[in-house]
Amino acid sequence: MLTKIGVVLAIILRTKALKLKGIAIPAFLSGIFGVTKPAIYGVTLPRKKFFIISCIGGAIGGALFGLLGIKSYMFGGLGIFQFPCFIAPSTNDLSGMYNGMIVAAASFAIGFGIAFSLYKDSAPASAPSTPDENSEEPALQNETLKSPLTGNLVKLPDVPDPVFASGMMGQGVAVEPTVGKIFAPADAEVTTLFPTGHAIGLKTAGGAEILIHVGMDTVQMKGDGFKAHVEQGDKVKAGQLLIEFDIAKIKAAGYPIITPVLVTNSASYKEILPVEGVSIKNGDKLIDVKI
Repeated sequence: MLTKIGVVLAIILRTKALKLKGIAIPAFLSGIFGVTKPAIYGVTLPRKKFFIISCIGGAIGGALFGLLGIKSYMFGGLGIFQFPCFIAPSTNDLSGMYNGMIVAAASFAIGFGIAFSLYKDSAPASAPSTPDENSEEPALQNETLKSPLTGNLVKLPDVPDPVFASGMMGQGVAVEPTVGKIFAPADAEVTTLFPTGHAIGLKTAGGAEILIHVGMDTVQMKGDGFKAHVEQGDKVKAGQLLIEFDIAKIKAAGYPIITPVLVTNSASYKEILPVEGVSIKNGDKLIDVKI
């Protein structure tokens, strides 16, 4: 956990891109308290190298926890509130908590140090402000995003995950799918594909950055029941099959199947207008984005 926010803090300090800072700062703050989805999907995973750095730092931290015999004696809070869980209840021995804090600090330092030394903005700070193909801020366009799924519409505030429901990850809508297939909502580039296949990020030709996240906490399935038909970096056409997933298997594992479809760069638009209704089919109009 702390490795991820160490990487994010390094990016905050190194980047000169105001848009990235605007995403990374709240992701860092929420990560301190254990909510790491904004850090993963908004900051590190789109920059694959830094996602890998956070995974390496987390693995080192996990190995140190095991070597030092640090145990969690209860389910408690997330993030920094998890440290009291390492106090042995029978003896009130605080050594587990102190060791846990030291290991967490070491993981944070590893992630921060490596990311700080390696991070560079994709475009030089002196680049002209007029957007071009190499700019981090391409010209945005009004566009209509088609539904990548067939199923029942769910308003974003009704999604059973506060990170998505609050709009922290971006505005949009969710679909409770009845068919286990995700199709491209527009002509786009695959900017992010989670190794487990449960989530995909796209950047449309019009500049909208889309996150499609199949179900809630389905990362825990470690790819079981998911099959990706594209790879990160692929250019896709509207209506192209991206991912297949097994609805019955996800439900049997106890995870909600509700799938948010979010415009993660919502702050760059004047309006994000999801359709209203009960059900929707793949290819139907889903979201209008207006500059």
